[in-house]
Amino acid sequence: MALPKVTLPSYTVELPLSKKKIKIRPYNVEDEKLLLTAVESKDVTTISDSMQTIIQNCISGNKGLDVKDIADLDLQYIFLQLRIKSVGETTTIGMRDPTCEFSKLDLEAEGACPPVQMEINLTQIPVVTDEGHTTKIILNEEQQLGVVMKYPTIGLMEQIKEVTSSKALYDIVAQCIENVFDADEVYTEFTREEMVAWVSALSTRQFGKLMQFFESQPRLKQELKYNCPKCNTQRTVVLEGLLDFFT
Repeated sequence: MALPKVTLPSYTVELPLSKKKIKIRPYNVEDEKLLLTAVESKDVTTISDSMQTIIQNCISGNKGLDVKDIADLDLQYIFLQLRIKSVGETTTIGMRDPTCEFSKLDLEAEGACPPVQMEINLTQIPVVTDEGHTTKIILNEEQQLGVVMKYPTIGLMEQIKEVTSSKALYDIVAQCIENVFDADEVYTEFTREEMVAWVSALSTRQFGKLMQFFESQPRLKQELKYNCPKCNTQRTVVLEGLLDFFT
């Protein structure tokens, strides 16, 4: 006789950027094993790839939804909700004061400063947006020339961090431009090559406005305060981005 099928509950979450409502299921023990193995590797790329695989497994009930097409913050938010529904609403991380001489010692060394264990309520991690951030960017006031940006996927964000040439950077930025507009018209039909050429023709100041879009985009961010148990100095640490909360 076959064993009964295990059915996991589903939950509806609204994504902070796209405002889309999607269904998620908790991750199972196989998913968690994949994540733990990745975290143990301490390799950021391996951890990111594993998170994407788990997310795809847990959103498979949404027809046509692919992690590669989801904005980076929305993807992080999905994983945060998966962690809450699968494991619990809190996590504990250890903090060591980087300026304390006793924290620089190996944990096993005599007199070493132990990490301060801090419990974080995952349901209270805010999505923070810098003041003045907007997806509509004016590049030339006289022409009313500007662009409407779209948020990068996790793949593009990883490329931005590792970019080594101007051409590659122009290509990444071009992929995040939804349309170009001026006082008379909105331009939505263009090839990737045409947009790369258009971006490369911008002035340094205009291109800087586009880069500011990436630097100020919404993100998961929380500030924590703790006292070093050895020197009794209060320290502040800022956790920003999903990996800071789980690795």
